[in-house]
Amino acid sequence: MIRVLVIGLLLAPTGLFAAPTDADERRVAKRIKEAEREGYERFELDTYFDLFTRDASWTFGRRGAPDEHDYTLKTATHRTQLAGRWARGPSGKERVFFRTLEVNLSGTTGTAEAELVRHFFGGSERLGRIYQLVHKKDRWQVSGVRTWSLKVAYGPDVRVYDDEYLLSADEKAAKLINDATQAFEVRISTLVDARWYAKAYALAEAEEKRAPKSIQVLRARAQLGFTLGKFKEARRAAKALRRLDPTIQLAPGL
Repeated sequence: MIRVLVIGLLLAPTGLFAAPTDADERRVAKRIKEAEREGYERFELDTYFDLFTRDASWTFGRRGAPDEHDYTLKTATHRTQLAGRWARGPSGKERVFFRTLEVNLSGTTGTAEAELVRHFFGGSERLGRIYQLVHKKDRWQVSGVRTWSLKVAYGPDVRVYDDEYLLSADEKAAKLINDATQAFEVRISTLVDARWYAKAYALAEAEEKRAPKSIQVLRARAQLGFTLGKFKEARRAAKALRRLDPTIQLAPGL
């Protein structure tokens, strides 16, 4: 009996999971679009995060390929971040459109590659995004996301994050990062323009030891810290800022 059972298992299909079909890929694409719209346009956190696994990772980069300036947040951290940014509710100007979205499923894993445009009050941004997909508990979910900016427009100010821009920004940042003869505001803005966020935050940390009551330094600590998921440090800096200037304006969440 045992031998017959073993032979039967060897000859049986590998698992009960049916191979994904084109219809499955279309359903996944629809679900991604609906979740992104519910989140970005209506600030519906529960609906948005239902698309993702509990332990999903969020990597924010400068290009589709990784580099040393990437930073990664877990779902719980990113949810806290968005809860702060979305606390005031949508303005009514938020819109998201998918220029492309291609889903490829194989077995119990897959990917979705997208280019989307998000409009907000006063501007818009074009993003590249790669979703890592996994089939769990009878449904497809996103286990990881890589996202990067392709273009950002604030009114007439338009910035395209192509290789030419990033190479030029990197060159400027590399020259200024250790140049103590330059003003802090010049150095930090150059690093932020290059999207060297972790190194910009480290610069602000070091500068705070020298100038603990500097408005510019504390603002950088608060806003960069919040971006990087360092909420405790970010809110401490924001609190110190408000003691120095109760009228100061900070990004939502701070």
